[in-house]
Amino acid sequence: MSLGSYGSLCFEGPDQVGKGDASSRILSGLEDDGISVTSCSFPIYSTPIGSAIRMLLKEGYPEDVLSSKDTLSLRMALFALNRLEFLDVYLEDKKYRDSLLVLDRSPYSNAVTIGYGLSLFENWDNGLVKGYINEALTYDSLIISKLGLNRCVIQLKSEESRWRNIRSIESDQYEKEGVQERCSGVYEMYKEIVGRGWHQVITKSDDGWKDRDEIRKEIGDILWEEYGPMLDIRGGERFNIGFKEIVGKMYPKSEYNSEEYLAYENALRMNEKDQMYSNGVSIGKQVASSCLNIKFSNSEVREEFKRILSAVPEVMGVFGYFLGNSYVNKLKRALEL
Repeated sequence: MSLGSYGSLCFEGPDQVGKGDASSRILSGLEDDGISVTSCSFPIYSTPIGSAIRMLLKEGYPEDVLSSKDTLSLRMALFALNRLEFLDVYLEDKKYRDSLLVLDRSPYSNAVTIGYGLSLFENWDNGLVKGYINEALTYDSLIISKLGLNRCVIQLKSEESRWRNIRSIESDQYEKEGVQERCSGVYEMYKEIVGRGWHQVITKSDDGWKDRDEIRKEIGDILWEEYGPMLDIRGGERFNIGFKEIVGKMYPKSEYNSEEYLAYENALRMNEKDQMYSNGVSIGKQVASSCLNIKFSNSEVREEFKRILSAVPEVMGVFGYFLGNSYVNKLKRALEL
């Protein structure tokens, strides 16, 4: 492969279909087998861009500034920029490329974002949806092409007759029945576009959850069929790209509360989403305000940032609203805008 990596494995699907559990079990199995892996879970809500996304999803954006129906392109651009924070780190260290990349959510998760957009419209057709999908793929074209993210996508899928929120509270604007049911249809369109690299694995039905070991075996069989002998290469190292890696590279000399960071990391491990969200947003905002400057290590990522911001200039308004004008000015200097 062009980057010398084993390849990539993307976990996809609507909310609450078991992506976190499936990806962690696959990662543990690969590690036990001595296969080097690099993992990341999107969105990374603890980075400055990720915290802006979280605040937008939770609080919304003032209607007098931008109506909710006008935010679909904005949201897809924000998610793409959050993934570029990750890509800037990934591309600059060979150790990541000499491993199998496992992503919990990927660019194809725009299916959920598009599902949210469709829930706001009374009338829409497949032509409109395909237009949004093509727009989303344009924003994520660099990361998809660089990492070969169309080679092995595992869409976890529910066969329940209707989507049900299994959490105690509604976490954000996306975790609603209408949004989740529409996004399942959008995923079917992504499946057609990606083609042979797209695989669907059933995780639950009206009768309950499918056996975890059975799910893991099915995913393992798909992974072996796709990459085969490459998985015989043993390194045994496990890397993760998250808050510390991104902040250390892109946001030099930033300051944040260490206790809040530890609480965020613990919530991430325990899948305690409310705690993860609140601490992630807090440290993300601290980094945005305290970093001396913003640094891009990879020139292609830097140019891609500029291209997306040029295509969707409203993004800078979101950064100013949630992160402050200081962050906007530092980003403009980094991009020479």
